[in-house]
Amino acid sequence: MVNIPDNAPNSDASVGVPIGPPSLAGLGLPGDLEIALHNQLFARKIWTSNDIKRSRADVISALKAAYKLDAEKIYVHYLDWEGNL
Repeated sequence: MVNIPDNAPNSDASVGVPIGPPSLAGLGLPGDLEIALHNQLFARKIWTSNDIKRSRADVISALKAAYKLDAEKIYVHYLDWEGNL
């Protein structure tokens, strides 16, 4: 997503100012994980390929944070299965 003047045509989007990461739909992630990862990338201001190139460690941190949500769900599921909830 980019910011362009209100009166600019959509064709000017390629020269607009990025205001967040692109859609991650093309990665084929489950919906909840896609949203969590997008939010993590947004929070770290990883919006362009140059941002990724500059700091792969931040991308890895975003991935870990997004997957942590799923890991917590798995942990709770195991606790429930073991009768510890």
